[in-house]
Amino acid sequence: MPLFLALPRGGRARAAAWLFALVAAAWLPFYLTHTDTFAAARFTIPNQPASSLRWFGVHDPVTPWWDRPAQMGLGVALGVLAVRRQRWPAVVLLAADARIALDPSVYTYYNASVLLGTLIWDSIGQRRLVPWVSWIALLSLYGSALLIPSDGARGLIRLAFAFGSAAYVLWWPQRMPRGRRDTRRPPNPDPRPAQRHLAPSPGQPPPGPRALSVAPVRLRAWRT
Repeated sequence: MPLFLALPRGGRARAAAWLFALVAAAWLPFYLTHTDTFAAARFTIPNQPASSLRWFGVHDPVTPWWDRPAQMGLGVALGVLAVRRQRWPAVVLLAADARIALDPSVYTYYNASVLLGTLIWDSIGQRRLVPWVSWIALLSLYGSALLIPSDGARGLIRLAFAFGSAAYVLWWPQRMPRGRRDTRRPPNPDPRPAQRHLAPSPGQPPPGPRALSVAPVRLRAWRT
């Protein structure tokens, strides 16, 4: 949804209409034929020991009631901030950061959305040949899950990556694309060459004959 702000004002309504139409076409049959689908909004999962929520002091055995709204609100707020700062390629990564920072579970497929966001940022946001942010995400999230046995340490690494990557994509100076460097022409130091090609005003003679007509007058005045 924050990506709507990156579109021109005239195209936002059409994009929103297409989005809601596609979502309705995909999910409306389930809601009409299986009314129990509404219960999925109240679905809870265990609060695992390696979750980043533990570092916020949340030790509930299952998902807290405020967790899903907080995830959505934080993701939308970070996405709007990224678009306002003209960094729309970071929206996917910021949404994934909000999820892994506040999610009670630590399923490894959550990291796929983080890697997708880092690849978008490396390729479009920073235009790097070597995706450094993606490599850091891969080593931090998957490497910690395979090599670090402590649940609390893994949760801290996930939380540190979420905060660090969000701060990086929002406030670190962006690399200017090569095609946009040195595109401004230097100012013309002498305005006279540019004025030679200007068309004369109506009722005025062109510059060339006028300059030639002055020289003979001065020559006759010197001879007399």
